[in-house]
Amino acid sequence: MRLQWWREAVEHAAEGKPPRRHEVAGPLHAAIGAGLLDPADLVALADAREAEAEEEGLPTREAFSAYLRGTAGGFAVTAGRLLGAAPGLLPALQQAGAAYGLAGVLRSLPALARQGRCLLPQDALAAARLTPEEVVQAPALAGPVVAALAADGVAALEATRRALRPLGRAANAAALPLVLARRDLRRLAAGRALPAGARGLGDRLAVVLAGIAGRA
Repeated sequence: MRLQWWREAVEHAAEGKPPRRHEVAGPLHAAIGAGLLDPADLVALADAREAEAEEEGLPTREAFSAYLRGTAGGFAVTAGRLLGAAPGLLPALQQAGAAYGLAGVLRSLPALARQGRCLLPQDALAAARLTPEEVVQAPALAGPVVAALAADGVAALEATRRALRPLGRAANAAALPLVLARRDLRRLAAGRALPAGARGLGDRLAVVLAGIAGRA
């Protein structure tokens, strides 16, 4: 229902209708009207989030990857366009966003479990003889699955970083979440738990330094 509300807010802006009275919907309406945001991209972001509400969850690794590319990856593409990234670099930005999304899902496993949710691909869980319900009850059981998915993410990071080297300094801001993804995925792949709550000083400094260097 909430996603539909945002779809309609985007559609109203695209059709030139008055904006909804909302602290975010108003500026969003203005940005769409000014041509800064593509309504189709924003609707696609909402559509990708629908996977979170499906009762059957995410059945396969392929569905999981598509979800990450459509959500966090789609957001990175939108940010890149706003910051002037060359069109040819948008696929790499999508991969960078998907890596950040992967780290976010894995990092948030206990928090999601407390909400009764599990976003891990069911085929990966089945290979470890686990069900989503068991993970919700005891998230630590999914440790080997988390480590394997994180290792796969780490393996793809360097190629993504190389592809993003031509980004200008301004557009590089859209790729900075890759810094956090790299730090999180490496720790998770090694089986190390990540602290809950706000980011620590090390993470924040890593992002700042990457921004100064102009390379994620």
